[in-house]
Amino acid sequence: MRSKSKVWPAVVLLAACAPEARPTPPVEAVAARNSASLETITSVDGGFLRMTHGTFLEAPGVVVQWALDGAGLREYEATQKFPTEFQPLDVATAGALDLVVAGRGKGSIEIELWSFDPLDAAGASAPCFDAGTWRLPRRSRVDRVWHEAENGPRGAPRALVATRSQPRRLLAWFERSREIVSFDLSGGAERLVASPSSCAVLSRDHEELLAFDDERGHVYLLLGEVGSSSAATPVVLLDADRDGVPERVLAPRLEEWESEGWGRLSPYCLLTE
Repeated sequence: MRSKSKVWPAVVLLAACAPEARPTPPVEAVAARNSASLETITSVDGGFLRMTHGTFLEAPGVVVQWALDGAGLREYEATQKFPTEFQPLDVATAGALDLVVAGRGKGSIEIELWSFDPLDAAGASAPCFDAGTWRLPRRSRVDRVWHEAENGPRGAPRALVATRSQPRRLLAWFERSREIVSFDLSGGAERLVASPSSCAVLSRDHEELLAFDDERGHVYLLLGEVGSSSAATPVVLLDADRDGVPERVLAPRLEEWESEGWGRLSPYCLLTE
């Protein structure tokens, strides 16, 4: 599965959430498979509470794994498993505790918003590791953001990312139409950001959509598949006013990629021509 790295807004944790002993895994805990997307949530007593998410292989579903680690600390982990009736295609964060899940199943393709309470099943603050035990947030609601027939015009969402300024706004890139679309996760209308008619390189394959802060605004990089010729044609989406909707879509050539400093945002993306 593709791997991404993005930062969530901070989650307020109880001061008591400090490592004391190896935790007791919750009943639903399972071994994480195929996990991706490392997220730094907040610092806790010199360490970091982190989460990863991804799909697992033995049955359709999404894994969320929590870990507390840092300098001088042992690592403490707990894992949640959420079976799905569809095959997950990609997962992205959408604010402090929510996930966006794209999937294919039952003849349709869809994007769902999973909302989580900052409480565990007993009503205590979560996520938290306290007195040797994990308290994990509970999924409280699932809303459909978008769907179409499997043979519809857009095809599957191949890359997802929440915008930097508005976590309730999602950018998605679709593999069939090659469109980049902005979705208002609070129930507002979708908005077309770019398509191959406005940015020709979108007709090629991409697979990563990453978000960055920059002095020019919020920047989103749509990167090509590793090992394919499309890796030489990243797309830059610039949200200069930081309102959650990019106003400019660029396909920089090699000299522009270097001279305009886009490469420093994603050093592992080596542009070639």
